[in-house]
Amino acid sequence: MSGFNRLIKNAISNVINGFSNVILGIIISPLLIKILSINDFAIWSLALQVGAFFSLIGFTGQLSVARYVTLAKAQQNELQVRRVINFGLIISLLGVLVSVTVLCFSYYNFYEIFNAIKQEDSPFAPVVFFIVSLSFILGLITSSYNGYFTGVEKNEIPAYINLTSRIILGVGIYLSARNSMLTMACVFLLINIFSYIITYLLYRKASVLKTIGNTQAKNSISNFKFSEFVNYCLGVFIFNLSTFLIVNLNSVLIGKFAFKEYAYYALSITLVTAVVGFLNAAITPVLQPLIKMVHRDDKNSLDRFVFLLSQTLLYLSFFILIANFCIGKYVMELWVGYDVAIRTYPIFSFLLLTNLTRLIGSPLGLVYLAKGKQNEIMYLPLLEGVVSVVLTYVFVSKYGIYASAISLAISTALIMLIYSFKLIGISAQEGSRLRYRLLLAGGPLVLFTVILSFMKVKMNITDGTEYILFSTSMFVLLVLTAIFILKNTIKIKHILGR
Repeated sequence: MSGFNRLIKNAISNVINGFSNVILGIIISPLLIKILSINDFAIWSLALQVGAFFSLIGFTGQLSVARYVTLAKAQQNELQVRRVINFGLIISLLGVLVSVTVLCFSYYNFYEIFNAIKQEDSPFAPVVFFIVSLSFILGLITSSYNGYFTGVEKNEIPAYINLTSRIILGVGIYLSARNSMLTMACVFLLINIFSYIITYLLYRKASVLKTIGNTQAKNSISNFKFSEFVNYCLGVFIFNLSTFLIVNLNSVLIGKFAFKEYAYYALSITLVTAVVGFLNAAITPVLQPLIKMVHRDDKNSLDRFVFLLSQTLLYLSFFILIANFCIGKYVMELWVGYDVAIRTYPIFSFLLLTNLTRLIGSPLGLVYLAKGKQNEIMYLPLLEGVVSVVLTYVFVSKYGIYASAISLAISTALIMLIYSFKLIGISAQEGSRLRYRLLLAGGPLVLFTVILSFMKVKMNITDGTEYILFSTSMFVLLVLTAIFILKNTIKIKHILGR
């Protein structure tokens, strides 16, 4: 199988994996909002957002294990694969211990932390919060096994497990919602535990070790130390912490200080997370070919590949945003009904714009991960997340649920400007640096300006003729953008297929 076809296979598997993780939001949310009260739906959504923090620790272990398994497999060192898995399990168990401690503290102080939620209105809220979060925490144990499947480029295995379990979970939650939120939380926990057991059993079946004569080959990582693994994990954790701060902690702040509008924000961020999550899932398998390019020291291919991928993400973001102009509002009305959609679609559009723009710089971050140098830049995504959270806290009293989108726009523009000068050297050769800077610094600003201008034009349309002209121009832009995406895909295929 060629490098490009392997990448496509793993990307599709990761998209399936990503879809299974947001299926509860996309399919179940409109059903739940008809069964639960707005207050209970907001509590359930808040529990999922808080629980997602613990998944961050699991993703850290998974990505770290995947990198070192890829390296060990490239050197045909099966003993080292087992060592990496053991290191990952140690990190996972430590993560479980820390997470349970944090969870217990949050449980006993739930109404003090979320003071907008009244105990007399929602007496089961802390218990639901505890059970849902515990479900995420137990998933940390299987992160090493998922990392193994990613490292050996068998992403389809966890994808199928997640897809199947989430379909079952969606049905279970929908049926149990007619009983109570507490029943929903118990179903959520039990089905997730079942999926974790299946993951472990399939790992055991797939990882039967074979005796390899030359386990001390040149350039092997036999001297790989636990301290090195921990150091890499720490870098990955900080690297991904910005995503948690931007998506999850911002959501918690909105839930705390703008709880009356939180249900609409939760619906919006669920859809945005789905869209961005699909793209992130498709990008993640790029780590494997990047590691191989770095290992071969193929600087020319690395330069072209990273730039083309970043440019393609800009085109994809523009395509999705234009498509949202054309059909987004109508899809939203079909999804949750007109009354809810009219209050959800505006914040969804702003959140979609700001979150998609962040993706343009992600290939550069993956290069740092591939080279094991993410610790050198861990302060930058952390800075982005902190700036976003602080600005959300400052703006939330005035702008309500829109505070998150405003703060993210500012932090994204700032971080992309820094990226364009400090990070491009990791992949860009001397003659390519100007085009990298124009893409990273100018791309987000152009995207913000163009999309916000389109929003203003659409709001001022007063008759049918103007609407037809606007719709036609949007369709032409969609076609042109699709052509650019296709041309870049062909170029990427050429680089990976060689």
